[in-house]
Amino acid sequence: SQIYRLYTNILLLVTSAFLLVNVEFPFEDDVMAKLRDIPEIVDVYRVQGMYDIIAKIELDNEEKLKELVSERIRKIERITGTVTIMIAQGKV
Repeated sequence: SQIYRLYTNILLLVTSAFLLVNVEFPFEDDVMAKLRDIPEIVDVYRVQGMYDIIAKIELDNEEKLKELVSERIRKIERITGTVTIMIAQGKV
């Protein structure tokens, strides 16, 4: 999604997405630490169920999001798969 954020009188266009991540067991903590080191990732959660981790990403545009996921995140050791879900609308 494209969400507008107001920072000190500057309006920014933000593309947000949730990233669902599968990792090799028991390496969730290692992967979460590496994800938290990426500035574009604003939240990281360990979850139970089909996926192991959910991360929220905020970037300038969709092209940068695709590049971040394919070139950096999917190359993190112990990640076995990802699904990216674009946010269509922010909080109402």
